[in-house]
Amino acid sequence: MFKNKEYVQAVCRTGSFTKASEKLFVSQPSLSATIKRIEEKIGSPLFDRTKTPITLTETGREYLKVAEQIENLEKGYEQYLSDRVNLVKGKITIGGSSFFSSFILPELVSKFNERYPLVEFEIIEDSTKNLINSVLNGGIDILMDNAILEDENIISIPYKSERIILAVPKKCATNEKYGSISLSKEDI
Repeated sequence: MFKNKEYVQAVCRTGSFTKASEKLFVSQPSLSATIKRIEEKIGSPLFDRTKTPITLTETGREYLKVAEQIENLEKGYEQYLSDRVNLVKGKITIGGSSFFSSFILPELVSKFNERYPLVEFEIIEDSTKNLINSVLNGGIDILMDNAILEDENIISIPYKSERIILAVPKKCATNEKYGSISLSKEDI
């Protein structure tokens, strides 16, 4: 019913089928036929064709009101999509362990918000298992964890790597077992 609303809007703006067809770059018979199909679907004429310039009927005025509302909704949704795709505005939900949520995310979110101030963040702390389920079910957008994720439905990108050094007393049995790879105080 509102598929070709711009045809009705053009006739209303120009006051003429001929002028509207020129503005829309369609033939006048094609424009008239399209509006006729809309009127048949509605069951009532949209224009009073007995007057020059033609005027809207009551049904036509209501049709234009609704067409304008639809147009505004479409524009609003297009803006929403554009803002979301271009990270102008929106919400990002990040899941992480308490370590990432407390020590790493605040600085990352702060830097991101300097660049994209209208993007909102929600940070969820939970266990790795629950966070993986949340990312797979769409409950969170991004997961930051120190676990190695080998799920084919998750794209993993390393953020940072670190070396962990285990320090033990000289008399510890571990030194005998791993002595060949141990580091001296000077090596560290």
